[in-house]
Amino acid sequence: MKLTRQERETIINFNEVEGIAYIHTRSAPVWHDLERKGFVAVEVYRNGLLYGKDFEIPKGLVSIRRPRRKMSAEQRAKFLVRMTGMRKKQGILPLFPP
Repeated sequence: MKLTRQERETIINFNEVEGIAYIHTRSAPVWHDLERKGFVAVEVYRNGLLYGKDFEIPKGLVSIRRPRRKMSAEQRAKFLVRMTGMRKKQGILPLFPP
């Protein structure tokens, strides 16, 4: 049984009490990546072909990232001036040499 692309999902579940994140994945690239990093599947799902694995990993290794902040040209110019001033105070070379 081959899964459709929509069925190849990954679910990450953790709470504030336990220090473990539970990962259920039906995506081969995800489970191969976890195995390459040394994690062992606690459960394997088969129905003829391998189609899913469950992992338990330390919650601290799960990273939820925020999208990068988009700055206008004016905001970027103000930020550059502010950072250049801070770097000069700390005695660090300027961000962009003249």
